[in-house]
Amino acid sequence: MIGSSMTDSSGIAPELHDLASRGGNQGEHALAWRFDDTRAVISSASVGGGIGCAGWVVNIGVGSEYRRTDLATHAHEVQDTLGLTGEGSTLFTAADVSDVSTAIWEGVRVDATVGISKPTWAADVAGGFTPWKPGTINIVAQLPVALDPGAAVGAVITVTEAKTQALVEAGVPGTGTASDAVVICWPGAALSPTGAEERFAGPRSEWGARLALAVHNAVHSTVHKAVHNAVRNAVRSGVGGAVAPGIPQPIARPGSPNHDEGSTEEWSP
Repeated sequence: MIGSSMTDSSGIAPELHDLASRGGNQGEHALAWRFDDTRAVISSASVGGGIGCAGWVVNIGVGSEYRRTDLATHAHEVQDTLGLTGEGSTLFTAADVSDVSTAIWEGVRVDATVGISKPTWAADVAGGFTPWKPGTINIVAQLPVALDPGAAVGAVITVTEAKTQALVEAGVPGTGTASDAVVICWPGAALSPTGAEERFAGPRSEWGARLALAVHNAVHSTVHKAVHNAVRNAVRSGVGGAVAPGIPQPIARPGSPNHDEGSTEEWSP
């Protein structure tokens, strides 16, 4: 619902805003998370990134031909339009932010906007260096427990690993896009249900495991749909062969019905 928000025990749901109706470009939308209380955050956002506090997070959807380099100025324009004040974190993406994917796992909420039109491998000698472009996989995660600084960094690693797992399982040829971003939010220790900061957030810790599963579910559902649509479009366009060239092929993950526990075959794009 455009312009609406809600909260529950699993965090704040984002508001969807039509920026075109407020003076923005045609088709431009933004997601905004407005927190009841200031949250601690760790963020790789282009504007408002780092470790600090935030009263809100914004994910701005821009066109694929976006060329602005004054990201802070653009972010402040949208903040003013939406009436956001104080500290916050601003993300940009060429993905359709109205198609946000949400997953909730035992108190952890993850909202993700996912676009995989330009995947890349993190370690790729031939990849070279390219100018900044709007991120295509943006993840906003909310935990109900406070994290200490080390656990916060660990949570970012957990989010990234779970995202990459979802991509590899879907057969996407890359570990992500060149400018993916993540924002993780949590209450201060005084607001934490446990009354203390969590020291660990790796994938086998209590809250890291929940975070990983929520991220995986949010990303996987959207990527699976994108791969399905790519295969369908290839078939409709007459691409021959049992496996259409250039179409990602799903990889079974451990524990799934299609996973061969005895297989040692390595996956390649």
